[in-house]
Amino acid sequence: MNTRLSVAHFVTSTALNHATGLAHQAYALGDGDEYLASRLGALVDGYVRYAHEEIASLRRLA
Repeated sequence: MNTRLSVAHFVTSTALNHATGLAHQAYALGDGDEYLASRLGALVDGYVRYAHEEIASLRRLA
């Protein structure tokens, strides 16, 4: 059980760090261009959805 919790913690914190980094980069790259900002935002949203599904699947294994 401790190993599963450690893995879940690692995956969650890694996903949050990556999502934060992606969001900052998307904001910086899309500054002033609404279309580009929209597309980059969609990519960040897709990553967050994928990470959420992976974290949820870890919860089902517990």
